[in-house]
Amino acid sequence: MKDIIGRSDYFDFIELNLPRVPCKIDTGAYTNVMHCSESKVEGDVLKFKIADHPNYNLPKDKWYQSTKFTTSNVRSSNGETENRYTVYTNFKVLDKTIETEFTLTDRSKMETPVLIGRIALTDFLVDVTLTNVNFKKAFKK
Repeated sequence: MKDIIGRSDYFDFIELNLPRVPCKIDTGAYTNVMHCSESKVEGDVLKFKIADHPNYNLPKDKWYQSTKFTTSNVRSSNGETENRYTVYTNFKVLDKTIETEFTLTDRSKMETPVLIGRIALTDFLVDVTLTNVNFKKAFKK
């Protein structure tokens, strides 16, 4: 039986050391997207700012980095194509650690800094009437 999650929740991004990141679950999207306000490549390392989203309060000047990245053209929900960096990282949902890819783009005008698409949801069922299933279980103790 698959675990059930809701339409939005808070997840911990382990490798990036980002706790309780607000995320929207979007079964209509295939890929995952993470907020990024600034990025640059130095040598073989991608450096990026992701913690400065208006609804996620962390130090605004902190840079994160990854050596596991690519670039790709992504068509957004409005039909426009954008060249984006893609980073490979993991996050924790209930008792599972999911390693997957996230494209980086500016989501500062969106409610949540992260959108989780179908690519990361194969082990879960989504009940749209629920919210914060992971948060309630993880912090119920």
